[in-house]
Amino acid sequence: MEDLIKAINEIGKLIKDTDSKLSAKIDSIDEKLDNFKAKLDELKLSHDKQEERLDYIEKEIRVRNLVLFGIPEQEKTYFELEDVILNTINEDLQVECHKSEIQHVKRIGKISDKPRPINVGLTTYCKKVEIMKNKNKLTDIYIKEDYPLKVLKQRKNLQEQLKIEIEVGKKAFIKYNKLIVQEKYNMLENVHSDKYSRNKKRALSKESSPNTNNAKYSKCPYTPAVGH
Repeated sequence: MEDLIKAINEIGKLIKDTDSKLSAKIDSIDEKLDNFKAKLDELKLSHDKQEERLDYIEKEIRVRNLVLFGIPEQEKTYFELEDVILNTINEDLQVECHKSEIQHVKRIGKISDKPRPINVGLTTYCKKVEIMKNKNKLTDIYIKEDYPLKVLKQRKNLQEQLKIEIEVGKKAFIKYNKLIVQEKYNMLENVHSDKYSRNKKRALSKESSPNTNNAKYSKCPYTPAVGH
């Protein structure tokens, strides 16, 4: 009987020691897993930051670009395509533009029965703004911003929500890859406010600059290169 009790006690002690060792190993594994998870989180954060930097760089690269659609694909050389673009800007859009203001022109996409779009890079953001302001003068040709593929998908996904916001009477539009929604405002009140503001500015301008007729203004004022 004593031998049996002694054997049971030894087994209990062995189980206790085994349990203690297992607990220690489990704690060690948990610690390693926590360290591994922390490293993964750190890598993910680093990856996200790198992706943000790349998105910003691509945005800045494209900020002075435009894409023109609907121009017949008849050119044989780069310089012929450049002349077509210059003619479209100067004659159709009635915006003065020189060769020195064109950074690049190139067809994009696969060759098909339809004319491929033309990516146009300009040397200044200001010239791009001037062209976009006059884009409604075109008939068979239309112009769009040069967005990265990622942003194009984001804008496409926002179209349905944009439609909903406009249908309920809100002022909404997509700016780059964000949906901007504003509450409906009183148009008549806004017109009167704008008219008052313009008259006030005109009066102040006359007081501060009596010889405004002799002043020279830049046709294309400086505009910071920010995303749109």
